[in-house]
Amino acid sequence: MVTTPVNRQYDGMWEIQWAVGECKVIRTRYKGLFLIEADRNALEKVKSYETTAIHKVIPLDTMVAAHLPEITEEVVNIAQEKLKKGESFAVRCRRRGFPISSKEIEREIGTSITKTFKNPVDLSNPDKTIIIEIIDEKAGIAILAQSDIVKKEVIEL
Repeated sequence: MVTTPVNRQYDGMWEIQWAVGECKVIRTRYKGLFLIEADRNALEKVKSYETTAIHKVIPLDTMVAAHLPEITEEVVNIAQEKLKKGESFAVRCRRRGFPISSKEIEREIGTSITKTFKNPVDLSNPDKTIIIEIIDEKAGIAILAQSDIVKKEVIEL
């Protein structure tokens, strides 16, 4: 998932294609937000690419239907691989076009992870962050360390 300043998403789409090369760009109806499908090397290419419009790149582990039970189940499946015993975690949700509040989703997912894995919650400095990005009828899910998220300085034109 890629974010740009509002009204710079098309610049960001071009820059992603130039940086990554072979990838599929998926537009959304939200200004400053689009998705790409690319191989795992794409993230490293974006990290080293000088950009003017790309603000943040979050490598999502998967996309599922935006239904809370399905999101919860998929987060638990991914956590089995990516959340080590004893690692602290926080859940962060951003939703666009979804009726349930972000805080409610975060509590539901956090409770499931705590009950299933007994990992501690740390909202200020977690080892891993469970990211839920809901875009209308799809939910992107990732479990990442802060260093896995690419943040760039955007040059204002």
